[in-house]
Amino acid sequence: MCLIGRQSSCVVALGSLKTWLVKHVVSPMDRVSFRLTGGRLRLTIGRPVLLLSTIGQRTGRVRSTPIFYLRDGTDLVVCNVRPPGERTNPWPQNLDHQPAVEVIVEGRRQRMTARRATQEEIDRLWPRLVRIWPLYADYYQHTKERHIFVLTPRSGTEDSG
Repeated sequence: MCLIGRQSSCVVALGSLKTWLVKHVVSPMDRVSFRLTGGRLRLTIGRPVLLLSTIGQRTGRVRSTPIFYLRDGTDLVVCNVRPPGERTNPWPQNLDHQPAVEVIVEGRRQRMTARRATQEEIDRLWPRLVRIWPLYADYYQHTKERHIFVLTPRSGTEDSG
């Protein structure tokens, strides 16, 4: 039973707590862990996570963010859905501004190029993204805001850890 009132409000409240924990505890620790272990040791066990490094649109500085991802052939797919009451994460705007990025995934550093997913790709990939992080669906239902990017490898750019 939800003490807040409506069931959807309860989902958002629980989702907000999870979001706060991920944003303020798990992500900062995973960011450090990625740098030290190449992503081999992290708190987000059971879900595929990469470390996305973008160039800040306003600052011009490198910004690194741990993000859930899925594979689509040789491409990687990342998603950001703004939780209710939260500001939009800056990394989607950074990708729009500068699509050349670097990721650490499965212990390997790779340079990639980001682009927004087409509607056809979103329709195909959305169910898979929701399986990775079910709160994407709840948040999207409330905010109607989602950013889905396809990261394509740039040739000859893979380095080990």
